[in-house]
Amino acid sequence: MAKHFVALRFYFRLLVENCLETRPGAATLTRKRSHMRWRRQSALDVYTGSFGLFLFVSPWLFAFAGKVARIDVWASGAAIAAVSIAAMVAFSDWEEWLNLLLGLWLTVSPWVLGFTHTKAMHVSIGLGAMVAFVAGLELWLVKYDPQYSSG
Repeated sequence: MAKHFVALRFYFRLLVENCLETRPGAATLTRKRSHMRWRRQSALDVYTGSFGLFLFVSPWLFAFAGKVARIDVWASGAAIAAVSIAAMVAFSDWEEWLNLLLGLWLTVSPWVLGFTHTKAMHVSIGLGAMVAFVAGLELWLVKYDPQYSSG
């Protein structure tokens, strides 16, 4: 039991050091050991991935009645979670654009697929808007690099 705790504590410390350290050249020893280089915006990918996982399990949590709604929310959640994990491992702009499009799809899909006035509609619109917002925010943060001046 103690061996597992020590290993878990080591990996947690390594993760925290890589995620929180923003100075260039700092924590070079741990970055050399780690295969993934964390960006400052990786926290947003974690949020988007958790939204995707929630969407993935929501047909079972809320017992969606319609088959079309279940499949749409389930498949969209799986795609969002997969794209978010891929963005954490190797970032590319197209992954955030895809998450933005999936979020917008979830927002309009109740009307397109015909499951309005259901529990699935509320989950789809709410989480679709959150996914689209977080993906848009991440795209903006990546593209916009503010130049701060001292006065």
